[in-house]
Formats: sequence, C-alpha cells, structure tokens
Amino acid sequence: MRYNKDMAEIYLYVRLFLLSVFVVAFTYFGYVFFVVNPRNELAQQQFNAQANQDQIAKKQFDTQSALDTCISQAEADYDGTWNSLCQADGKQALCTEFVGSPKDVEYTKILQTDKQQCIDRYK
Repeated sequence: MRYNKDMAEIYLYVRLFLLSVFVVAFTYFGYVFFVVNPRNELAQQQFNAQANQDQIAKKQFDTQSALDTCISQAEADYDGTWNSLCQADGKQALCTEFVGSPKDVEYTKILQTDKQQCIDRYK
C-alpha cells in the first residue's frame, strides 16, 4: 500500500511538472505570436515606409538635377548663339549691341521655350 501512495505522489509531481512546462510553453508562444510578431511587422512597415521615402527623395533629386542640367544647357545654347551673333558682326563675345533688337527678342523667346520644355519634361 505504501508503494501505491508513493507512486501517486510521484505521478502528481510529474503532472505538475508537465503542466508547468505546458504553461511556460503556452506563455512563450503567446508572447512570440502576439507581442514580438506584431512588433516585427510594425518595424518592417516602418522600414518599408522609410525605403519608399528614400526612393521618392532620390527620384526628386534626380529629377531636379536633370532639370537643372537641361536649363543650364538651354542657357549655354543661348549664350553660344549670342556670342556667335556678336562674333559674326566682328564684336567681342557677350556684346551688348544687340540688346532689344529683333534677334534678341527672337533668341530670348527661344530660350524661354527651351526652359519651358525642360520644366514640362522634368516636372
């Protein structure tokens, strides 16, 4: 009879131990799935949002850079045309004799059109 009482006590301790293991495991997996996993998802969403913002900023920078280059090229073409006009008339580059002339008005309109085309292309 003593043997059965000792065995019953051992089975009780084994069951309590297994129940403790089950509770600890359940708590751990509950923590992982309901606390850690949502934090990871939130961190991933924040990372993706930051990556998207970085891509947008890079695209805006590239677009602005291309726009600046295009406008600079239009202005360089205007200056080159103006200098050619001055040199063709025997004057030095960047002469002021043609300011207000019909050619000045024409070239200025061409410059404005070129700049507007740059803006339309890159905005």
